[in-house]
Parts: sequence; C-alpha cells; structure tokens
Amino acid sequence: MHKISFIYLALIGSLFVLTSCGGEPEPRTRLLFAAGNGLVSQSQSVPGGNILSTSIFAEAGTGNALKNFKITCNYDGTDSLTYLDSTLQASEFGLYFTFATRNLPGKETWAFTVTDEKNVVYSRKYTLTTTSTNIPKQPIYIYNSFFYQKSALENLQYFSLKDGTAYPGYASRNNPEIKPKVDFFFNQNPDKNISLYAVPEAGTRFKTTTLSPAEFSDIRTLEALTPVFANSSAAPVTTLPSMQKNQLIAFKTNSKTGVIRIVAVDKAFDMLKNDSVLVRMRYEVKTEK
Repeated sequence: MHKISFIYLALIGSLFVLTSCGGEPEPRTRLLFAAGNGLVSQSQSVPGGNILSTSIFAEAGTGNALKNFKITCNYDGTDSLTYLDSTLQASEFGLYFTFATRNLPGKETWAFTVTDEKNVVYSRKYTLTTTSTNIPKQPIYIYNSFFYQKSALENLQYFSLKDGTAYPGYASRNNPEIKPKVDFFFNQNPDKNISLYAVPEAGTRFKTTTLSPAEFSDIRTLEALTPVFANSSAAPVTTLPSMQKNQLIAFKTNSKTGVIRIVAVDKAFDMLKNDSVLVRMRYEVKTEK
C-alpha cells in the first residue's frame, strides 16, 4: 500500500455533506464530501477530458482510528482502477483530489472509502456521465487534455492514448494497473520549463515537425494523420524540453501514431512567491484509434 501524508481540512458550517441518511444517528466514523463551488460531490454529466476536483474529509470517533483510505473508479461497469490505496494511522484526515475524465463517452463511478480500526468500511460515490465526439465511427480520435502539476498529490502528468485519460503522477508510478495504459508524460523542471517524456514500455518516440496550427486542424482522416511521423526529417527522440504554445510534435508508439499540439500555457501571478506560476498547460492529441 502507498502511504501518504494528508492535508488536514477544517469543517466549516454547512460546506460538508454528511454521510448519515434521514433521521438515523450519525456513525461514529464519518466520511464527508465538501459541497463548495466547483467541487464534485454528486452524479452529473460532464465533458470528456475535463479536470474535476473532490474534497473529502473523514474522522473516527473516540477510541477509534482510521487505517485505510481508497479511491477507485469503475469505467462503464467493467474496467475498475485504483487511484489511491493508502495506509493511515490517524483520527481524521482531509484530501483535495484532482482528476480528469476520459475523452470518451461513457460512465465513470468514482468511489471513496475509508476503513476504521474496527474494520468498518464507509463509502461515498458518484457517477459521471462523460460526453465526447470520440465514437467508433470516427476515423481518428481527438483528445483535449491538460498538464497540471501543483503538488506531489495534486497533478495530472501521464497520458493514455487508448482513451485519452490524463492520470495523476503518483497513481501512474505506483499502480501496476495504470502503468501499462500510459504512453507519455509531462513534467515541470526546476527551471520552470515543461518537458515531454516517452514511456519506454510503450515504445514511444517523438519528432518535431514544421506543421502549423492550421495544418494540424486540417488533419481529419487516418490518411492525413499516419504519414506525419515518417514525413518529419527530425531524428526520433524520447525526450523533448521546453514545451511552447503551438508546438507540433509527431509521435509513434508500438501500436499508434499521431500528433500533439501544445494549445496554451496558462500562468498566474502568485503573490506569496512574487512570481508567475504554472496553472496548467492545455494540449490536443490526434491519434489512431
């Protein structure tokens, strides 16, 4: 199990939704969703490839403690992945969890469970219905996604070409279920530049291209997409530094070929650091299905 130091959250007024139902007494161990602005706490329909966040808080009663916290997602009732499985030894903890939906239409049921020392399991969950134009009759898949790196726990770094999912770095590095799904990842370096890295197991290689954003937009068929990597005269590499807006990168893996476009690098001024910091980097991927 992966052990993590969690960020503690304060309970403020009615911001949190209690797990108890109706007139039943509250359990001694409580698992709560925050219901603040922009936070997901209930089932809803969302665009595929969207960044979402959930804030969750748990506490054990007197003489009890929390021993495990787990986040899982079930995709379309078949494929289930564990995003976090952590050992605890605490009376309470809070977690701000940021994730991305798949770039495919379907259903994602996200479950958050906590187990106390009495081996009682408490769970909260919601189902997201994702919308997307990436359906089987389309000649290629077009994914819109984000690179986001706020902290070791709050980030989206790794990308899967199979379904257009951006995964958190800690989940991709530590979970053997997720590792085989990813093809490349981004990382912000100490010099603040963002680099692109291949996943060796996927056989990923990159080539720089001279494509313009307009030429990228004109790629709508498999016949237009597949020659881009071969037609680039650049040497294939496994790392590319310093991502820039409108940079066009061809890629080839063991099973797919396609093109990445860096759409924008969004920054904001941090008053505490007296400096501009990365908020997120938006990118678009066109790939074979």
